[in-house]
Amino acid sequence: RYPNIDTIVYVRKRMFNHTVQSVDNEICLGDYPPLQNNSAMIFVSTSPVEDGELWKDFQTGKMQIEGVQKNQFVMLETIEQMFALTQHVRNVYTDRYHPGVLAHRLGKNVQLLPLTGGEQIKLDGLQQFMEEFPNPRVIQDERIPNAFQKLRDTLRVLRRERDKTRKKTNRKQEKSQLVGS
Repeated sequence: RYPNIDTIVYVRKRMFNHTVQSVDNEICLGDYPPLQNNSAMIFVSTSPVEDGELWKDFQTGKMQIEGVQKNQFVMLETIEQMFALTQHVRNVYTDRYHPGVLAHRLGKNVQLLPLTGGEQIKLDGLQQFMEEFPNPRVIQDERIPNAFQKLRDTLRVLRRERDKTRKKTNRKQEKSQLVGS
């Protein structure tokens, strides 16, 4: 459906006018350099409740951005749609936490857009995470298996200790039964 798209912009209705600007037929997102190829991007929302009205206005042509077509505004309704769309692009600009996490996990170039209010803390945490783990495969391929191996090792030790305690308890019970007979 979107074969030539290489950039997704996940942006909220309440941040749209603050974040998205069209200057000389180039799209500017926050403080990032202008995007060069408007036809290679789509604007995506994952919240019909929050953003549905604005997206409908763009899709019907009631509102317009210079150089951006109506069909470049997409409303997603499922996680599977977000995954399918995100896996086929190189760049993701987002003010939404979960699309940012997914894009980073898929190895995309993720740029976080500014938010106002308390939700910025989630994006700050995501930014810190992406800086600490620039290669998300390290987490899946190394960190998670190592953590599970440590958990398995700990469980083995606990089982051995439990079994030793049970054996001691059983011996004491057997001795007391012999003495009582």
